[in-house]
Amino acid sequence: MEPTTEQLRAFYQFVRRAVLLSSLIAFIELGEDKNLYVHLGRYESQATLLFRITPTGEVNNGE
Repeated sequence: MEPTTEQLRAFYQFVRRAVLLSSLIAFIELGEDKNLYVHLGRYESQATLLFRITPTGEVNNGE
């Protein structure tokens, strides 16, 4: 199973913003529901964020 073109485009834009904000991408996974899940965190904090990129490229806060 591969991410859609829309997901990859949204992921690129999302990662670019995350890098500009000095966030760390912990890991990425493509779920069985075909959503791309991006787990973000920072070096100095234990808090992490989960974002979901739908097959149409929409970015939403996780579950």
